[in-house]
Amino acid sequence: MKWLWVPAVMCVAIAMLAGCTEVVDGDSRSVKPGAQSTATDMTSTPPRPSYRDKLDPTTRQYLAHFDEVRGIDSCALIDPAIVGRFGEIKSFGGFGDRCAVAYRDPSLDLPPPGQPKPPTPTFGSIGFGAREVAVPSEREKAALSMCDFWVESGWVDPNGRPEYVKYTFSQPGLSGPGGGAALCPLARPVIDASREFAKSKAPLASSTRSTLTKLMTLDPCAALNEVGRDRSIEVLVGGKSPFGADDPTRCLFRDLGETTTDDIESIAFRMLGTRDMAYDGQPNANILGVPTYFKAKACSYIALVGNDKPVPGPFEQTWVAAITTDMARGKNCAVAEKNITAAVRAYQQS
Repeated sequence: MKWLWVPAVMCVAIAMLAGCTEVVDGDSRSVKPGAQSTATDMTSTPPRPSYRDKLDPTTRQYLAHFDEVRGIDSCALIDPAIVGRFGEIKSFGGFGDRCAVAYRDPSLDLPPPGQPKPPTPTFGSIGFGAREVAVPSEREKAALSMCDFWVESGWVDPNGRPEYVKYTFSQPGLSGPGGGAALCPLARPVIDASREFAKSKAPLASSTRSTLTKLMTLDPCAALNEVGRDRSIEVLVGGKSPFGADDPTRCLFRDLGETTTDDIESIAFRMLGTRDMAYDGQPNANILGVPTYFKAKACSYIALVGNDKPVPGPFEQTWVAAITTDMARGKNCAVAEKNITAAVRAYQQS
């Protein structure tokens, strides 16, 4: 199954709000950005404490920043005028914290109708929106058919490290050593024109390019209000994750004191392309009424919470909101089932 994202091959995961607004997947109730999905008690019993109350101040600052990021329109992080110079745009959109520009016939500066196209190939796509604090010192890196850039977002983390927005320029037709390096000079004008755009806090709710979905505005760690109630939990943010950069739509956590990769549990919010889902057949499980894929070998679940309302999106296909769990304490299927159930319940009660 392919998840939205990464432009060169469009086969890695991506996946988002400010103010109250209606959303398109699940139900149409309004939702506040970063809302933590806890059970609603209709009696006079006070609400349960948030899972965040037990976390250290630095982790809470990171999670508050992620709440803000999920409310920002990532498609506003690039200069829309300059991207049109590099070919006919096939799609320009995303889901909140990630955005992509895909080209139908990429070539440098499209000529007037009837005139030959210039021979210089440019980008097949540009993907951007991921945020990182631990980045290469040169802020530019070529690899195979891609060139990556990192541009300061204006936020500084609790440890004093600046945050960067990552931009990935790709052209699958460029292969072999030096292929990606050929893209870097072409991409630099886009980066230079977009440096101020990288600091944008334009609200996702008013975006004309990003698709607003309920799931991608919510806190992926909200299920910890249930599964972490009687545990001392560490949420892996700020460079603690062994799996790469922080992701505002993914919650990595483990019990305090645990140290190995097998100890880590994951709950993630993803958008799945319906064209790619067709290869995976029918869901084989059900979680709280939600059709779900269960992969026994990996002890992983994919709950299609937006299955009833696919939404339009990038790369000329429709997308379904999904909650995934994996890396569940050494592939413990009972833990994975408990996590996916809590995550689906938090979504339904949000």
